[in-house]
Amino acid sequence: MEFEPLSAKAVTVLGCGIDETGMLTDVIILGRFDLETDRISLLQIPRDTYIGDGYVTGKINAVYGHPKGDSGIQELKTLVEKQLQLPIDYTATITLSGLRSMVDAMGGVEVEVPFQMEYLPGMVLEEGKQRLNGEQAEWFIRYRKGYATGDIGRLGAQKEFLHGVLDAVRREGRLKSIQILLDHAGEVKTDLPLGQMASLANRAYQVPDSGVEFYLLPGRGTYHNGYSVYEADREALADLLNEAFRPVGEEVPPSQLEVAAVPLPPPEPEEPASEEEQPIEESAGEGNLPGDLIENPSAFPTD
Repeated sequence: MEFEPLSAKAVTVLGCGIDETGMLTDVIILGRFDLETDRISLLQIPRDTYIGDGYVTGKINAVYGHPKGDSGIQELKTLVEKQLQLPIDYTATITLSGLRSMVDAMGGVEVEVPFQMEYLPGMVLEEGKQRLNGEQAEWFIRYRKGYATGDIGRLGAQKEFLHGVLDAVRREGRLKSIQILLDHAGEVKTDLPLGQMASLANRAYQVPDSGVEFYLLPGRGTYHNGYSVYEADREALADLLNEAFRPVGEEVPPSQLEVAAVPLPPPEPEEPASEEEQPIEESAGEGNLPGDLIENPSAFPTD
C-alpha cells in the first residue's frame, strides 16, 4: 500500500458523530495532528455548548441539522473557526450505523465500564473491563442518565472509548486497521482526500500513547430559555488553545475569541409595598414634632 507524502506541518480536523435522526451532532471533537512533533491534540466540545440564540436551542449540536446557508457540517466548521479563531482544514462525520460496523470490523473495543449501565430496558453493560461489540459501543458512548454531571460524564466515557479504539488499532496492526478504515470510507463523510486519509492514519499509528492528549472545552453548566446549556470559559479556553492547538508564536488573546456568553436573566420587577409596609407619615402630634426622624425601622418596607 502506497501513501501520499504529507507536506503540511499540521492538520486540523473537525470530527462529528451524527445521531440516529441525522440532525444532531452528539459527538464533536476538534483534532490537531502536529506532524513536526508527532503530537495529537483532541478537544471535546460538549454538545450543549451555548453558541447564541440564532439557533433553535442555542446549543452547538443544533447547527448541523438547522443550517442557515451552507451544508450543516460546513456551517458548523465556520462557526467553530469563528468562535475559537482557529482554522480547520477538513471535516469528517460518521453515523451510528457506521460506528457500529467499524467497531465490529475491528473485533470490538475494550473499555472500563465505571458502573452498571442500562442504556434501555434489556440493553445493559456490566461494570468492569470488557470488550464491546458495535452495538454495545453505541450504548456506552451515548449513555448519560447515570452520571451526576450528565453530558460531561458521557464525554468521559467517549474519551475512554477513543482510548480503546487506539488500543484496538495497535492490536489489529497498522495495515489491517488502515484497510478497515478504507473499507468503511463510504460510511464516513469527509472532504479529506482518501490518499491523505490513509497517509495520516499511517503516520498516526506511529504516535505513542503519550503523544495523544484529550482536552475538554473548559466551561460550566447553566440554564437558558428552559434548556440546560454549557457556557465556555473564555479565559481558560484561550489558554488551552494557545498551549495545545496553535503554533508557537501565534497565540490569540481571550478578547479575540468569539465564544458566546449566556445572557443574564432580566431583573424581576419589584412588587409594590403592601399597606402594612407603607412608611409612617410624620405628624405634628405630641412626641413627633416636625422634622423628627422616625426611629421605628420596622415601619419601612424591607428588601
